[in-house]
Amino acid sequence: MKSIRLYQLSACLLFNSIVFAQSPTLSTSTASNEPVKLEAYSVTGSRISKVQDATPQPIVEYSGADIANSGYGSLGDFLQAQSFNSGGVGNLLQTSVTGVGLAFSRGASSLNLRGLGAGNSLILLNGRRTANHANPDSQGATVFDLKSVPPEAIERVEYLKDGASAIYGSDAITGVMNIILKKKFQGVAVETYLGRTDNPPLVLTKSVNVMAGANNAKTSVLASVTWFKQDGSLVTEYTRSPSQDFSSLGIRGKNNNSTQNFPGNVNLTAAQATAAGLTTKAGYYSITGGSPTTTPTLDKMSFFGPAASIPSTNLNKGGAKSLFPANENWNVFSYLNHDFNDRLSGFLEIIGSKSHTEYVYGPTGARDSTVEVSTSFLSSIPNNAQGGTKNPSLIIPAGNPFNPFKVNLTSFTMLSSPDQPRNFDVVSEAGTILGGLKGKLGHEWTWEASTSYSQDIYTQYQNGSMIADDLQNALNGTLPGAIGYYYNPFGPSPDQLVSKLYFKSLNSYKSYGYAADFSAAGPLVKMPALFGASKPGDISLAVGAEYHKDEIVARHDTSNLIATNNGFPFYGVRTVNSQFIEFDVPVLKQYLELQLAGRRENYSDFGSTNKMKLAFGSQWTKYFKVRGSYSESFKAPGLSQLYGGGKSGSDPTLDPENPSLPSQKYFKVVRANPALKPQQGQIYYLGGVIDAGKIIPNLSFSIDYIDLKISDAIVPISTFTPEQFFKYFPNLVVRNSTNNQIMYFDMTPFNGVAYYYKGYDLGVDYMFKTESLGRFKFSAQATRVMVLASNPGIGTGTQNFVGRYGFGGEVQKWTGNASLGWIYGKFNSTLSALVKGQCLEDASGTLAANTAWYINPIALFNATTTYQGPWNTSITLACNNLLGTEPPPDGYLRPYAGFDVASYGAWGMGRFISIKLKKKF
Repeated sequence: MKSIRLYQLSACLLFNSIVFAQSPTLSTSTASNEPVKLEAYSVTGSRISKVQDATPQPIVEYSGADIANSGYGSLGDFLQAQSFNSGGVGNLLQTSVTGVGLAFSRGASSLNLRGLGAGNSLILLNGRRTANHANPDSQGATVFDLKSVPPEAIERVEYLKDGASAIYGSDAITGVMNIILKKKFQGVAVETYLGRTDNPPLVLTKSVNVMAGANNAKTSVLASVTWFKQDGSLVTEYTRSPSQDFSSLGIRGKNNNSTQNFPGNVNLTAAQATAAGLTTKAGYYSITGGSPTTTPTLDKMSFFGPAASIPSTNLNKGGAKSLFPANENWNVFSYLNHDFNDRLSGFLEIIGSKSHTEYVYGPTGARDSTVEVSTSFLSSIPNNAQGGTKNPSLIIPAGNPFNPFKVNLTSFTMLSSPDQPRNFDVVSEAGTILGGLKGKLGHEWTWEASTSYSQDIYTQYQNGSMIADDLQNALNGTLPGAIGYYYNPFGPSPDQLVSKLYFKSLNSYKSYGYAADFSAAGPLVKMPALFGASKPGDISLAVGAEYHKDEIVARHDTSNLIATNNGFPFYGVRTVNSQFIEFDVPVLKQYLELQLAGRRENYSDFGSTNKMKLAFGSQWTKYFKVRGSYSESFKAPGLSQLYGGGKSGSDPTLDPENPSLPSQKYFKVVRANPALKPQQGQIYYLGGVIDAGKIIPNLSFSIDYIDLKISDAIVPISTFTPEQFFKYFPNLVVRNSTNNQIMYFDMTPFNGVAYYYKGYDLGVDYMFKTESLGRFKFSAQATRVMVLASNPGIGTGTQNFVGRYGFGGEVQKWTGNASLGWIYGKFNSTLSALVKGQCLEDASGTLAANTAWYINPIALFNATTTYQGPWNTSITLACNNLLGTEPPPDGYLRPYAGFDVASYGAWGMGRFISIKLKKKF
């Protein structure tokens, strides 16, 4: 109900904005011949407003026009394509990622700044925290969903490149992304967007935005509503991935087809084969030719031999998986500001979003040894942890009429019917309402106070779910509601049974945030002149305090579901009290400005933390500006990591201590760890800007160096493969004390990893104007990563992944962006490019040197052209992936789409053409 009220309130403000926008009495703009006074402005990374340009903060800014002209269809796509993202980029395509480090949150679009994970960067809306995605990522950390931001309402985005926990608190290790929304707008604007891929599969995208605003001498009001919808596509709809067998790629691929087939495969012992009347020896049997049948008989069975001979081409299990999930979003944004007098103003801000994302997975697979029955899901783990015996596994009984062997089958692999895929419908409803006052203290001091409430309700519906006990009952013919009907492992089962066997499971997260803050800033004392120089100005001070209360409620289906990750229900709450102080000291006018900041935060769960930052800015000549900083930052453990947990299945693996056992899946168990400590960050930054305007007008260059270390990081153990457990964490492989067989892998999070990043950002900007051809603007940025490394703290040392696969994606040494803009009369055109450099694909070292290969540099080109027509109309034509470039082939990485979706997702859809129409009233 609370989220509904947010939408209703925003709708009311939109209606009022439209009405007021049509009233000429609110237009009060007048011409003036008075001198223009430069206003002090604030930038991300400081709470002190300044006029001068030599600020210490290393900011890169993207205007709303930059984003719109980039050719990318969303804010997430645009930011993920910037060069400062390394490894996987956090796109919607990621539903499972092998290798080191990159987590994902189903239904969310996030960032991976510097390759160190979404949780180590802070995203702000209008300079403040807002509701995070309620569903924690696969490592239990909180992330911000970029889809919750109304794209047409964006004024600009500022990225602060150095650490900022001394300014903003937790998360600000790899930087701060501040999304600043529009505060003023006059009139009504309607924008429609339609786009589609030009080759199958035909992915259609549609959106509509309505924005309205009005202003007068005291009041400004703005409201925006956006609807967006994009079709989904499946992996097998692309010619590069008609099946999961990528062995045709040579060293770049392998056969990933599953042996959990439809019809199923049965492994008979010699005694079972004899009892069944078969003359062949022990081994695997399945239907001849692989065609499902409702009348399985012995004469239809073929002998395949040992496990290595199991056919894996009967059904492409992974092919039913989504590549681009279908998604639909609603966004609303409202802003109201009223000046009570020249010293006091009030403001109200409402942001709301509702997103629906649909992921399609393959049908449910079941292997006898990985499905436990006749036990409560939640109680099975403590029993095993105490060394108890393994719970009973699935059995195909001799009395099942679809069992032609007429003996109890205890070793088999099978797949549910292909017409019962697992669909994950993910719905997220987020909203924030913030109100406050701001004003002046004395002549030059300003103050601001606000309070806010935010929430995100995340609901995941899984269609095609199946409970292990229900499957066993179906095999026995005793499923309630379908007694007498039997599950057929070798073909279609009776409709009466199917309707009772599959159901829709439900998992949900609800997060709530309450916040209040107060801050004041202004000049403190005059800085005396030093070394005979002119007086540099005022030493300025900013002080303030904040209060946050965060709650999360997780409700999960605790049934013993097959082929599904199950979470434990939990409740978590924390309060945070913060105090901060910041000084701006102009030591020498123009030549040296210092920023000193400190922040103390007291968390109700793990205690207090104190962080500081020291930064400088200097402009010795008007041609060169230099700045640098040292900052301490931290990342608080997520509430899910402190209080939550869950269970899932591993990849099939052989147990090295029990080589006689077949390859099989084992449980992976995550437990709450309330003893987790915050991750600590140390960031060194040094950069400069060269203004070459005296030589070539409007030409400038920039260089930034970042040296970053994260210690006490929470181990990303949820992404580890069984082989990594055996090699690096054998103590977390929990075994039965009696027979030494694996019971589960313990994935409880703990502190202990260190991460390192060193790299350069390079930039060039050039603008020139001609009399006959119009104006041109060229901009290019490149990132050279020197070190992106991790040390798991188990004696294996530090491993640098630069130039190879790691951190959930390809870590290229070089990544770059460039754009060329042209304005001529009523036309505005932009050609932009994303370039990723050469990289060694070795799947995080799992591929031998003779089977690894180099991925060549690749470029993505986008083009847009806008025509400003009559009657306040405009039309924009755009093409994303102008040349239709295919992503580099890779048949090793999940989700087995034929390429690395985490690194090259921007290329995955193919050429995409769109048109946008805008009318302002």
